[in-house]
Amino acid sequence: MDTLPTSFDLKPDPSVQSLEIRTEVLDPITNTDSECVFQLPMNGILDGGSFVQLAVSADDSHFFPMMTGIHSLIDSCELQVGTKVVMSNQKYGHRQTLVRQLDSPEHRAYVDMVKVGATGDRWAQKDGAKAISFRDLTYNAAQTTAAIPEFIRPTTSASTTPVFAVQLSQLFPAMLLRTLPLFAMKEQVYIRLRWSKQTTDAQLGSITCQTAGSGASKLASPSLSNIKFVSDHLFYNDDTMNARASQIASQSGEAFLYEDLILTESQTPASSAVGGGQVVEQRVEREVAVAGRNVRSLLLADQYTTLTDEKSQAVGLFGKYIASEGRVPDELNFRVNDSRVFDRNLVAPPRKWNELRFAMGRPLRVPSILYSQDNDTNKGVANRALNQQTIAPSVAVEGYGLTAGHLNATQHYTGLDLSTTGVNALGAGTQIGVKPIQITKTYHRTTGENQARTLRVWANVERTMTIKNGEVMVSA
Repeated sequence: MDTLPTSFDLKPDPSVQSLEIRTEVLDPITNTDSECVFQLPMNGILDGGSFVQLAVSADDSHFFPMMTGIHSLIDSCELQVGTKVVMSNQKYGHRQTLVRQLDSPEHRAYVDMVKVGATGDRWAQKDGAKAISFRDLTYNAAQTTAAIPEFIRPTTSASTTPVFAVQLSQLFPAMLLRTLPLFAMKEQVYIRLRWSKQTTDAQLGSITCQTAGSGASKLASPSLSNIKFVSDHLFYNDDTMNARASQIASQSGEAFLYEDLILTESQTPASSAVGGGQVVEQRVEREVAVAGRNVRSLLLADQYTTLTDEKSQAVGLFGKYIASEGRVPDELNFRVNDSRVFDRNLVAPPRKWNELRFAMGRPLRVPSILYSQDNDTNKGVANRALNQQTIAPSVAVEGYGLTAGHLNATQHYTGLDLSTTGVNALGAGTQIGVKPIQITKTYHRTTGENQARTLRVWANVERTMTIKNGEVMVSA
């Protein structure tokens, strides 16, 4: 919305004016092993560059999921004004695993490794082998074993465990382009973070992974004394601040568009056992609960419901933050406002990757072998058996041997662009009628790939926030 004031819309300001940034370090008002809540001071304009400081307490045999980092600690988050939830992000760790892979590998390696503790973002050809291996790990002289660097491994001591940072704009994507005028709002503003659980051995991979064969405890929890919110507040000159306050206090108030996320989660039961060399189709239809809303894009992540059904090496290194596809590609299509989106189902990995690029506005930057099993399978047989190895099988990463395609197609995300202008930007969403969006998916089940699956769909919806006389109202 081009009419937004400077204090709401993060665009270059055509005029030069004074700006002061005041930073406050906040302790949570509620801080437990299940959640924490921050109450924001009601002054200035909240900037999306504010961040949550996070840390984990776990034995030093643990490490963060390689594609996710500290994001795995957060299960969901909410931004509340009074009692109203105005922004939310459910299954945050799963979605953020994808979102961070839209950045360049160099940014993820040189910035994210330090800020969030992820390590699986750059790959290189292994010396003397026609295969690739992780680039940013610590290798032995013979390049047969690799380990997560020590400086980003958690410890059990609050004084030595590494501390990481998650930006407010990562928790709530709307805050990347929008700011909140806290100084002109009547109701208190809260940020609520709910933690992932790793209180039993079976939950290993929810917050941290562990070196294979370690006999140490598998439990991990937030390091409560290290959890803070570093809140940046913007202060423009008096004329600008007074003008904004006057606008908010006017009869019409101040209204602006922002984006929010709605998660729809569904289950697909296991199919019957599949014989060797056979392929069995399993067709399912799922609905996305966004009827009556403006939707700009969909993001899909599909995985086995039970973590132990995934290839053990993949779970050992990536935790539960996996989106996988079988050796024979699935078929995918959508129905929006009673109209079929694609005349032919999406099957080929390049087509799915391309649709995801349109939906996210940038390409997914991972090796093709992590996106699809296409590189390593035999197209001459129906069940596409593995007949080569792209990821170096001679390297054991944290004790996990990378053989038999264990990491293949474990970052297989798909998406749908629903923008109406050809430019995936705020305000270009599709109005969904009384019928929800329908997803049609056909799984091609092969031997060992017939287990139950969980499909998560994040809908990027457009909402309107109105601030009038200091009170906040949001559309559905």
